[in-house]
Amino acid sequence: MRDRKTGRIIWYLFSAVLIKWGVEIAVATFALSCGLRSNMGIGAVSSIITIPMIAWIYRKDKGRYEKQQESWWKYKAASGYGMWLVMLVGAVTACVAMNDIVMLMNMQRISQVYQSTEQIIYSAPRWLQLAGGGILAPVAEELVYRGMIYRRMRESLTAVQAGVFVSILFGVGHGNLPQGLYAMILGLLLACIYEKFRNIAAPVLFHIVVNITSLLLSWYGGFDWILETEGKTVGITMLATLVTVLIYVKIKNIRQEIR
Repeated sequence: MRDRKTGRIIWYLFSAVLIKWGVEIAVATFALSCGLRSNMGIGAVSSIITIPMIAWIYRKDKGRYEKQQESWWKYKAASGYGMWLVMLVGAVTACVAMNDIVMLMNMQRISQVYQSTEQIIYSAPRWLQLAGGGILAPVAEELVYRGMIYRRMRESLTAVQAGVFVSILFGVGHGNLPQGLYAMILGLLLACIYEKFRNIAAPVLFHIVVNITSLLLSWYGGFDWILETEGKTVGITMLATLVTVLIYVKIKNIRQEIR
C-alpha cells in the first residue's frame, strides 16, 4: 500500500519530465528509422509535441487548485510592466555573465560531449537554431521544470528546497558538465522569477531571451570580441554579473498580492 502511495507521489511530481523524455525518445527513434539525423530538428519536433501536452496538464492543475485558500494561482506579483522589462534586461546580462564564466574556466574544452553538442547546435540552419533552441526548447522546458515540477513541489517544500532540487534536475538533464552547471545556475534564477511573478510567462520569456542572446552573440562574433583581451573579458564579466545580481535582488524583493 505504501509503495503504491510512493509511486503516485513520484508520478505526480515527475510525470511531466517523464512525458518529455518519452516524446524525445519516440521522435528520435522514428526520425532515425526514416534516415533523418538532424538533432536540432528532432528537438524542435519533440518540443512541438511536448508543449501542448504539458500545457493541458498545467491548465487542469490550475482549474483544480486555483480556488483553494493557499493556491499558487491566488497571488500575483505586486509590480507593473516595468519590472518585466527589468527582468528581460537581466536575461541579457545573465547570459553574458554565465557564458563568460564558462569560457574563462575553459570548461567547454574538458567535455567532449559539450563540444559535440555545440557542433550539432551551430551546424543547423540558423532559422532552426532560432526556432528550436531559441523559442521552442525554452517554452517546453519551462512548462516542464518550473510550471509543473517546481510548482507541484512547492505544495510541500519551501521555495529554496524546490528551486535547488529542480535546478539540479534541470542541470543533469543537459548531459554534460559545462551545460549542466550553466543550466543549474539558470534554473535557480528561473525558479526565483516564477516564484515572484507567479506567471509561467515570466520564466519562459527570460529563458527565451537568454537563449536568443547566446545565439546572436555566437553568430555575430560577440563572444569572440569579449574574449579578445583578458582585461576586457574580466571587466565585461564582472559588470554583467553585478547587473544580474542587482536585478536578481530587485526581483527577489517583489511582493505578492491577491489577484
